[in-house]
Amino acid sequence: MPMKKHTHVVPWYSRDEWERIKAISTDPETMGKSYEDWLRAAEENAKQQESPSVAVRKVLLEAERFVAYARGAGLDINYDTRVRYAIDHFPNAI
Repeated sequence: MPMKKHTHVVPWYSRDEWERIKAISTDPETMGKSYEDWLRAAEENAKQQESPSVAVRKVLLEAERFVAYARGAGLDINYDTRVRYAIDHFPNAI
C-alpha cells in the first residue's frame, strides 16, 4: 500500500510583496534582512522539508489580499498569520 504524502504549506513572496508585507509585519525580523536572505533560507528550508512522505507547497502571498484576510479575521500581521493564510489558500499553491 502506498504511503500517504503529507503536505507542508509555506508562505511565499515575490520581491515586491515581500517588501510590502515585511514593512507592515509586527515581526519583520522573521522575514530576513533582505529578500535575497529570505529567499535563500526559504529555499533551503523547503528543500530540507521535502521527502518521499512530505510535499512542500508554496503559496504566493499578495499584500493587499493578505492584509484584508488578517484584518477581517482580527489577526496580527505576523508569522503565524502568514502561515495560516498560506494554509487557508492552499489551492493557490505554486
